[in-house]
Amino acid sequence: MALSTVKEMFIAATGRRDLDTTSATGANWYINAGQRYLDSKIDFPKSKARHVVNLPVGGYVVTFPDCRAITNVYIANSNGRVELEAKTELWLVEAYPKFYSSIDTALKPGVLNVASEDLSTPAYYAPIVDRLSPVQNDFTRAASRTFRYGMEGLIPGVSGRYRTVMIAPPTKTAISVEIYGYFFSSELVADTDRSYWTEIYPAALVQAAVAILEAMQGSSDRMQMHFKVALELAGGAAKDAAIESCAGLMEMEG
Repeated sequence: MALSTVKEMFIAATGRRDLDTTSATGANWYINAGQRYLDSKIDFPKSKARHVVNLPVGGYVVTFPDCRAITNVYIANSNGRVELEAKTELWLVEAYPKFYSSIDTALKPGVLNVASEDLSTPAYYAPIVDRLSPVQNDFTRAASRTFRYGMEGLIPGVSGRYRTVMIAPPTKTAISVEIYGYFFSSELVADTDRSYWTEIYPAALVQAAVAILEAMQGSSDRMQMHFKVALELAGGAAKDAAIESCAGLMEMEG
């Protein structure tokens, strides 16, 4: 079911024909907010996704959007595919102190800084703090403001949508990095856009969107009622994910 149909369902459920607009406060906003609510409340068959980035020699940082939680990181090259061991950012920085520490603001999320020392085959990864304080984020945007040390992979102004993973040691060969985790569904923008929720559980999505609208109008009781209905309608998604998870465990034990 396309977004345009879900939008009509939402308008019919609320009677708010005035929200049939492409403005920032139109029906699409409530539908996307409802979709994010369902994403965060229910583990469903499409909750997990992977993000793949090619890193050059010396690469050690990957930045990517819309990730709720990172579960596994792999590297791959012509020799095969290997899972990296999870560590903390502090552990990586202490174990590999010679990360390249200047920053190139021309680089965009995806591939950031590269190192020139201690290159080897990556064995570890860690999600890192990739955000500057608001005041530093503002003045670091200016080309005249730079830091000499302590800027491993940071980019001033990176959106709050993004997560950043550091791998170590920095790679000595060109590789692909595969990041597995729980991701939010893609934002619904065009009338033809579709998602798991619009295709499989559109009624649950509409109820979640109505709940968001009720919350904005200050009706706590009606908000709770619609959220409850949304979760009831989407219950099959959680059941499907649980069945798949159990099947995987049984295969491992068998």
